[in-house]
Amino acid sequence: EFVQPFSIPEEVIEDIFTAMHKTVPEKKHMDCGSCGYKSCRQMAAAVANGYSKIQNCIHFMNDDLVMKSFIDRQLGILNAAGFTKKLEETVRQHPYNKYIVCMGNINSLGIINDLYTKRVGDEVLFSVARSLTDFVGEEGGAARFGGGVFGVFFEYTAEKLDDFMSRKNFDCRHVGVGEPVTMRFGMAVHNDSEAPVEVTVNRASHSSGKTIDKTRNTYNMFTTEMLNELTVESRVTSEMQEAMKNGEFKIYLQPQHNIKTGEIVGAEALCRWIKKDGTLISPGVFIPVFEKNGFIRPLDKHIWEEAFLLVSEWEKNGVKGVPVSLNISRKSLIDDEFISVIASLQSKYNINKNMIHFEITESAYIDNADEIADRITRLKELGFKIAMDDFGSGYSSLNSLKDIPLDILKLDMGFFRKSENEERGRKIIGLIVEMAKELQLVTVAEGVEKPDQAKFLDRMGCDIIQGYLYSRPMPVKDFEALL
Repeated sequence: EFVQPFSIPEEVIEDIFTAMHKTVPEKKHMDCGSCGYKSCRQMAAAVANGYSKIQNCIHFMNDDLVMKSFIDRQLGILNAAGFTKKLEETVRQHPYNKYIVCMGNINSLGIINDLYTKRVGDEVLFSVARSLTDFVGEEGGAARFGGGVFGVFFEYTAEKLDDFMSRKNFDCRHVGVGEPVTMRFGMAVHNDSEAPVEVTVNRASHSSGKTIDKTRNTYNMFTTEMLNELTVESRVTSEMQEAMKNGEFKIYLQPQHNIKTGEIVGAEALCRWIKKDGTLISPGVFIPVFEKNGFIRPLDKHIWEEAFLLVSEWEKNGVKGVPVSLNISRKSLIDDEFISVIASLQSKYNINKNMIHFEITESAYIDNADEIADRITRLKELGFKIAMDDFGSGYSSLNSLKDIPLDILKLDMGFFRKSENEERGRKIIGLIVEMAKELQLVTVAEGVEKPDQAKFLDRMGCDIIQGYLYSRPMPVKDFEALL
């Protein structure tokens, strides 16, 4: 029998046990013999003397594999799965304590990468991770959920929460970033040891984007109103696929009128969700959910096809129709697929291309200007007219006029909102209409609700008017009767 010739200091044995993930007495005395030694302690001594490696312990290898699945490999802190596991264990060990979960996202991480290089961006991630880990200590947990998204939890006390929220930013000057790095945090309290911790994490994440101020850290506590939002979001998400199969998403048309004659000269295609029992779900409810979960893409395709089919039926039946304007959502704009979808619809229905217009929002263009401009140019080359919706609501309006081959400008009626600057807003509308005429663009005023707005737009030379003052969105049959 081999006997170690020297005694090993106890602290060395403990260090080796820690490296082998043997942090509890049960694991220190498994003594299975699979490593060739009679006890775990003998193997630890052999490792200390260089006669063995911790990898020879099958239990270490199994534990190490499991632990690695809970660690973010880049930063060395917990990942999402590890965060959930540690929070569950902490709640189980202290069932009468309240814990607060905070989910944060670094503002403008992409800009930091672009300005300072990806290496510096990674250093920022390390710095934020270290700061959050130091704050929560051993009693809490800090994790990276991917990208610049981090989560922390700690015992919920007024003092600890105030301390956390007192942090205005993260100082990353030591890695070369001059301006303060800021995050938007959402927070939720976990005060029921029987409740799934994932629910609390989701609630904190949901509330993180409610306030964004890139000049400082922002903190938003999950509220009852947000709970109602999540409830609605969950219901909408669970029903959307079946609703599509059942044909519950209907195309509605809102007439567009010649501002001089009142004649109907176009229509915007809008979506209404009408359930089998006749219940109508507001677009203000389901559209934001679909934009968030990506279902807006198949919904776009559905409405586009319904419109192409409608126009083709008008042409076959000799109906004197009007151009139908179709929205392209922000989600659909971010890749090239929508170009091929629209091309295939044109090939399938072979309609007069002048009878279909496509609308994009100015804010969608701002997100990725060069790529969006290229895609819209290719759509224009297919033969369709292009409209810019909500013009004037963003910050790159003039660039969009320069870079995108537009035919139609839809004005942002926010300029008419009651405020101290309402008169200046009207002057801006007038100048936009004048500029559009110089560029030979058709102008459409959307959301017109009052006669004085219509009269003003007429005086300014606006071409087309759309809004409740003239007509609300309506089913196709009602629109056809109106025609």
